[in-house]
Amino acid sequence: TLRTAATAVIPREISYIRALRPLEPPALRAVLDARLAEERAALRDRLLEPERAPVLDRLAAMAPTPRAFLRWVKFLFEEGRLSAGALAEGVAFFLESEYSALDADVLRAVAWCFPTPDGDASEAALLAACGGDRFVFGQLLDHRVVRPRDHWHPATTYRLDPELVCLHPVAWGEGETT
Repeated sequence: TLRTAATAVIPREISYIRALRPLEPPALRAVLDARLAEERAALRDRLLEPERAPVLDRLAAMAPTPRAFLRWVKFLFEEGRLSAGALAEGVAFFLESEYSALDADVLRAVAWCFPTPDGDASEAALLAACGGDRFVFGQLLDHRVVRPRDHWHPATTYRLDPELVCLHPVAWGEGETT
């Protein structure tokens, strides 16, 4: 098969690892502005209405990656929830839509397992958040809610998907978890 042939030719080693650090909110807003430069003026003007600025700033402050920021903005804007009064409801709707196969309460419990949004959590802690259900833990892995810290040795510690940092209490100014 093609996969067999490719694995014989392309080694599975990473010779140069590049760490991607989070961008500051102004840089994320610049990424959004660059994306919007290609959009129709009417759409760009609607998204950048002055009353949306605090919400965009809040999302930029929460976002650990440009992709997470852009996905949140796109989803919330398309669903009409990109406003200060609808942000928490919009995040809940994002979870229901994007992670519909998983229980939202389990997702929240999983987010609380991480001491910081970019911290690590043990399998034992995550399994406890799943009520001890290995099937649910498997779903977390299948849906990439949590990712192994080391993909070559997956049974070590795990990281929270950057798009789910919006569930972590730090994202809402509630401090670190323990």
